[in-house]
Amino acid sequence: MKKFFALLLLLLFLAPAALGEAQLSFPTGEQFSIAAEWVGQQYRGADYAREKIFRLDIIREETKEIFQSLYVSTQDDFEGMPGIVAKDLDFDGYPDLDILYLLGASNSQHTFFFYNPNESAFEARNIGAIWLSNYTLYPEKQLVYNYIHDSAATGASEIYRWEDGQLRLVRRAEICFDEKSPMTLILSVREPDEDWGGTRETHLRSLDLNQAAAGAELVLHQEMEKLLWQGL
Repeated sequence: MKKFFALLLLLLFLAPAALGEAQLSFPTGEQFSIAAEWVGQQYRGADYAREKIFRLDIIREETKEIFQSLYVSTQDDFEGMPGIVAKDLDFDGYPDLDILYLLGASNSQHTFFFYNPNESAFEARNIGAIWLSNYTLYPEKQLVYNYIHDSAATGASEIYRWEDGQLRLVRRAEICFDEKSPMTLILSVREPDEDWGGTRETHLRSLDLNQAAAGAELVLHQEMEKLLWQGL
């Protein structure tokens, strides 16, 4: 039994590396694969976090020629290939690249390269201060859902829409603890305010955990998701 659990833990530890086996399919029918080579490392930030630097060669399958090379960094200690997923992130019909930069216990950080058909190349795009962590694409709605985990009881859900090549906030719902009452949860929903800029609050309610029934936190999270998607 101990050997079984040791093997299971090993497989879980190695699991992120499997994400690196990315295959790209273009609307033209062309097929591409990605090969990675570790070319160095660097230390960044106040805590001197180590980053591995990889060169990613995007290879045209038909001719085995290198279509494009990209340089990326990651703080996750991948062996051989960083975590790569090919997705149509901006719903333009072309595959884009999501490269895992850091995998935490509940949240993650990513580097994105978007395919520009006018330049026939992948390009890094600045999406501003938006932190896409646990995100899901909804191409039928042209929306991007994102969840940022804070604790077992708190977190934030967001919905974005692509406009002019940038992600624009549609709605944000958050559950947090009341600063004045540590045993009270606050659910708030905010939407962009086109007249004044920034966001405006559209919903606010509190939950006193001292008086709440068992499972009330789960009900509050379900309410948050329902309010988030209301009318979309």
